[in-house]
Amino acid sequence: MPSNLRKHYFPKTNEMKPKLSLNTRVLLILGLISIALPALVYVSDRRSTCADFLQHDKAYFAKVAEECDRFLAEHRSGRTTSEFQTGDMGDDFLQPLIREIGPTTIRILTDSRGVTNTSYRLILMVGVRGGKLSKDGYEVIWANSQEDLRLWELSVHTDGLPDLNVFELTK
Repeated sequence: MPSNLRKHYFPKTNEMKPKLSLNTRVLLILGLISIALPALVYVSDRRSTCADFLQHDKAYFAKVAEECDRFLAEHRSGRTTSEFQTGDMGDDFLQPLIREIGPTTIRILTDSRGVTNTSYRLILMVGVRGGKLSKDGYEVIWANSQEDLRLWELSVHTDGLPDLNVFELTK
């Protein structure tokens, strides 16, 4: 085979490498970063969805109820409403499972019906923006039953759907 044909059909390997200018390489790296960074922020800021929460079993819900009880015991006051913005609190402020659920706001509502008949309602609000539930937001509620104050119910509330009771405990 003549040498000019060999060069044409079988060029040297270093002749085949594309040469990118420094500006092209910088732009390529910046483009990759601009795509990867928002994806990383989305994944790291991902909150639990209502479907994620509802996939758990009764033992998990019993532990969540226990942590809600502990939170109520530590933070209830004589006021009818107490509200906490979890972003303003340190990691030790929330129990582990409550932290995992990822509420942005926690409310404690107190309804006194005399000295011994006080009902409590702890609301873990996930996905609250501007004081309202977002489209994908939901609430986990630990509260006395309206009919029997000894009965406690853990339920889930989302806009447009009836509340779903996931756990009960009589104290």
